[in-house]
Amino acid sequence: MRKKTYEIGSGNVFKDLGVPNAEEHLIKAQLVYKIDKLMKARNLKQAEAAELFGVRQPDAQRCHGFPQGLKPGGLWVWVARLKSCPSRLRVYVADF
Repeated sequence: MRKKTYEIGSGNVFKDLGVPNAEEHLIKAQLVYKIDKLMKARNLKQAEAAELFGVRQPDAQRCHGFPQGLKPGGLWVWVARLKSCPSRLRVYVADF
């Protein structure tokens, strides 16, 4: 019987897979997750979120899936706008 082997990951799947700019990809993935979670909690549709973010709906849609072309700074702005809208939601850096 063969013994199963495995490796313990680094905590960054992008780094483990050898993706260039792995740290940026991890940050973007965490921000996209948070944006999606906040949008669902507020029952926001993509068109409504796009209006809140100040972008077109297709740009807001890019946030779902792989956020190619979106920068972490821009995603932080979206989180801040979701946070600043009338809501009881709070976003903390520790959530990431």
